Amino acid sequence: MADALVTVAAEAILKKLASIAVNEVALAWGYKEKLYTLERTLKMIRAKLQDAEIQKGQKHGVMEWLKQLKDVVGEADDVLDEFHYEMLRREVKNRGRMAIKVPSLPSLKKLLFRSEMGHRIKNINEKLSQINKQANELGLQNEQPGPVVVPDRPYRETDPNLGEFKIVGREDEEERIIHLLTESRKEEKLTIVPIVGMGGMGKTTLAKSVYNNPKIQQHFDVKAWLCVSVKVDINTLLAKIYESVAGEKPMSETMVNLVRDLEKKLGAKRYMLVLDDVWDEERLYWEDFRSVMINVKSQIGSGILVTTRKLDIGTKGMTMDSCPLKGLSDDYCWYIFKERAFLVGQSPQPELEKLGCDIVKKCRGLPLLLNVIGGMLQNYSDPEKWLAN
Repeated sequence: MADALVTVAAEAILKKLASIAVNEVALAWGYKEKLYTLERTLKMIRAKLQDAEIQKGQKHGVMEWLKQLKDVVGEADDVLDEFHYEMLRREVKNRGRMAIKVPSLPSLKKLLFRSEMGHRIKNINEKLSQINKQANELGLQNEQPGPVVVPDRPYRETDPNLGEFKIVGREDEEERIIHLLTESRKEEKLTIVPIVGMGGMGKTTLAKSVYNNPKIQQHFDVKAWLCVSVKVDINTLLAKIYESVAGEKPMSETMVNLVRDLEKKLGAKRYMLVLDDVWDEERLYWEDFRSVMINVKSQIGSGILVTTRKLDIGTKGMTMDSCPLKGLSDDYCWYIFKERAFLVGQSPQPELEKLGCDIVKKCRGLPLLLNVIGGMLQNYSDPEKWLAN
């Protein structure tokens, strides 16, 4: 088994990259190629980790190689966290009617964020390139024979695993969604429930909590989760649904064959699908999609949960069943921030607690932003660091 810490860290970075690389800030600042290079190189190195674990006690230099890789991976993780923070900070500021100042990291005082991040990503890419070159010189082999397959472009992926995040302040919304999916519409063939809100509002986390709820587990025979972070036509969406349900790609992507194949997998079963990060809000698209899914023979009472930033997504029925998310209350926000910014069992300094309360108010109820900022400030116990703008 490959070095666990490095592997887990690499996987976490690749997930962050998938989200950041398609962000409009990254594209506008010209980071696309730098981030793609980072993703591509890291995937090539990741493919050699299993062999590195095997060879570390046999080949001189492999242990040192793993140590260097661990250091650079940690550096990359820090940079991506800072960039993710800045993306969210800008979105909060742009969404408000007036500029809302959210504390910046101390390192951002010296240089403009854009040029500093570009330089740091370039530096990390150079280090990873050298590490990959050293891996080849050490004779480390890919985990699977053949070339490492790297996608043409970065894409965002999510999965139903809640991980370290837990639902906070969304219990009422979760209960309402579960009721819609299991009780109030149980006589209908299909219910589509959109969770709507701006980025960082916690849509995906809420969807994960619903997906893993015991009531949902018991009610539905088949469940599947898929991320739809780019606009796709209905055939492509149906193919993705089939792949999620069946665990394999469809033999044909024509509408007739996809409906037939889905019927074979779903049969008389009651299913629930989660379509995460949907961007297509065209009513006609959703009317057609709903019509196709209703024609797929399955048990009545099936449901589809959609997460989206679009307020006017879908059909009239979907609008009625939608769950718009607003910012969390100050109390919930403080709880989230405190859990991230201070160590468990630690009583925060009065000055840090006051600064934390000020930060919470400026985050406008966005749980993701609170998690990111709290996680970063955990490394600092000096109020001066917290005050830096």
